[in-house]
Amino acid sequence: MIDKIPLPTVGRIVLFHDADHIDPFPAMVVGVGPGALSIAYLHVFMHDGARSMEDVAHASEADGGEPYWDWMPYQKGQAAKTEQLQLELDNLSASK
Repeated sequence: MIDKIPLPTVGRIVLFHDADHIDPFPAMVVGVGPGALSIAYLHVFMHDGARSMEDVAHASEADGGEPYWDWMPYQKGQAAKTEQLQLELDNLSASK
């Protein structure tokens, strides 16, 4: 299922989760690693100021307790809609 997770790009907004807080914080991707779900640099907007984080893993790759990033629910919904539309188009093309 990891291959269905879109790779982050610089400028994207994601959610940053850590063990010290219940709710996630918005974060901007400011640097990515080559072809990996680990974000090299993430600028996190926390309630007490912004922080820069390095080597933040995606939720699917994070070990228990370590900070991780994930797409926002809206972004996941948009990806699911796009995937469904592509499947329908593929089925239409196959039936012709």
